Amino acid sequence: MTHKEVIEALYAAFAGGDIPAVTALMADDIHWSEAEGNKLADRSPYIGPQAVVEGVFQRLAEDFARSPLFSNTWTRSSSPRRSVVPNEAFTVGANHD
Repeated sequence: MTHKEVIEALYAAFAGGDIPAVTALMADDIHWSEAEGNKLADRSPYIGPQAVVEGVFQRLAEDFARSPLFSNTWTRSSSPRRSVVPNEAFTVGANHD
């Protein structure tokens, strides 16, 4: 594979949520480093695909799962901006009262 093909395959695997395909594209001795000050830098560098999955991908997924921005808990408000309220539906566009 060319470098371009590897990157295209990597993006496609990420987009499809295919983590085994993502890790198959990584070198066995990959060194993944997170920026200093990032909470994921606590175990950086992550060496090997499994370390990346456990130390980066799983932790990011857990953070997103706990975030109200990504938990389908949006609702419309009286203003044009949207607010987050648990157990309500999110409406995009005009208010439909």
